[in-house]
Amino acid sequence: MPATKGFTLIELVLVILLLGILAAFAVPKWLGKGGFEIQTVRDELLTRLRLV
Repeated sequence: MPATKGFTLIELVLVILLLGILAAFAVPKWLGKGGFEIQTVRDELLTRLRLV
């Protein structure tokens, strides 16, 4: 019997699962919802400027 080449179902499911996890972290940043650090720094600078 010749050896078959290809991916198993488990391998395909694992790759799709990993891509989904990565997308869950990447998509919010692409949509602009991941910039909390920049907003925090901006707000802190504005607060300090108001105190001066």
